[in-house]
Amino acid sequence: MKKQFYPIPIILITVITSTALLTAPDNKVYTVQEALNNYEKLEGKTITIQGEIRQGSVACTQMFCGNNSCCNSYSGGIKLGGTSSVPLRGEEIGCSGNECNITCTPQTGKEYRVKGILNQSYGQKHFQIEKYSKVKQ
Repeated sequence: MKKQFYPIPIILITVITSTALLTAPDNKVYTVQEALNNYEKLEGKTITIQGEIRQGSVACTQMFCGNNSCCNSYSGGIKLGGTSSVPLRGEEIGCSGNECNITCTPQTGKEYRVKGILNQSYGQKHFQIEKYSKVKQ
């Protein structure tokens, strides 16, 4: 009897352990201010920006909770930068939780290097993240 072999799918997972892997093709790491100042030149291109992650605006339900003080759902976006900032978009990017605990991904208050595409929709500039990595302090 002849043996049959069946191909086994192989899944490769890339784990980013170095911010060096997050440098865009032009090898420049922009500050948020530099990226926004050069928006016309950088729009639609893959670039790397470094800055602090901050919580954006958050929306929440307004239910009467009774004895359960943590019953309202919270969700919202995150942004990169301080005074000059750009909202971040991407899969599993943002904040969620309730009035007792809100969790953000990536973590707010930390410096990150993000690689992605600077774009605009409905008149608002945003950064579509492809990869991100926390900068070691």
